[in-house]
Amino acid sequence: MRTIIVLLGWLLISGVAASPVNSVPSGVRVTLEPSVSPIPLNQMHSWTVLLQTDSGEAISDAQIQVNGGMPAHDHGLATNPQITRYLGEGRYLLEGVRFHMPGEWLLRLEINHLQQLYRADITVNL
Repeated sequence: MRTIIVLLGWLLISGVAASPVNSVPSGVRVTLEPSVSPIPLNQMHSWTVLLQTDSGEAISDAQIQVNGGMPAHDHGLATNPQITRYLGEGRYLLEGVRFHMPGEWLLRLEINHLQQLYRADITVNL
């Protein structure tokens, strides 16, 4: 299972291409984990998004919007992934993700927390 962590403005990924993250604040950690491994092609699946402070405290009051696509092909996602519920302890359920072809995909999380907007760009290579 691949776990993706955004920490102090940089994306740290094991087994997935890394890219810089714009405007992720010091003091906030974003972790993404797909519900299945390997990440499937052309199948709906979900992810868990974990928001924490650097000290490990859960962030429970954020609003998260998700979009993205395939930058090399200049198209968006085939679906409209949504945060569908708060799971507790800083965890949010992201449902409706589907990558319909191999290649480099971008998931962009726009996080509104304490009246500030932050963006985390996650690159996934399939």
